[in-house]
This record gives sequence, structure tokens and C-alpha cells, in this order.
Amino acid sequence: MNFTTFSVMTFVGSALWCGVLAWFGQTAITAEMLRDPQGMALALKAKSHVIVAAVLVLCVLYFVVMRLTKPRSKA
Repeated sequence: MNFTTFSVMTFVGSALWCGVLAWFGQTAITAEMLRDPQGMALALKAKSHVIVAAVLVLCVLYFVVMRLTKPRSKA
């Protein structure tokens, strides 16, 4: 992989991940939660399933793309 492709892919991946973390922080953490650590822990546990599900979907999509683009062996 050449440097330009690597740089673009790294930038896109990091931008997506930073966007997900920013969205999660904005929706999951409120000012009240910052005063109550136990409430914050419960809220984060309740909402973290969205991120876990998104990561799993991305992993499945990655493996599907790798499977579909794999060179065919000549039999």
C-alpha cells in the first residue's frame, strides 16, 4: 500500500472513530452524571451496547469484503 492510500485510510478511520466517541460523549454524559459517579457508570453501561454493536457490524462487514475480494484459486 502506498503512502497516500495509507494516509487517506488512516485519516478516514480516525475521523470516524473520533466522531463516534464525540457523539457518545455528548449523548451519554450530562452535567448531572459528572456529579454522581455511580449514575454515570450505570448510564454508560446502558448506552455502550450501541458502540459494541457498531464495532461488531464493522468487523462483520470487513470479513465479508475480504471474503468477496479474495482472489479465486485455480483448481
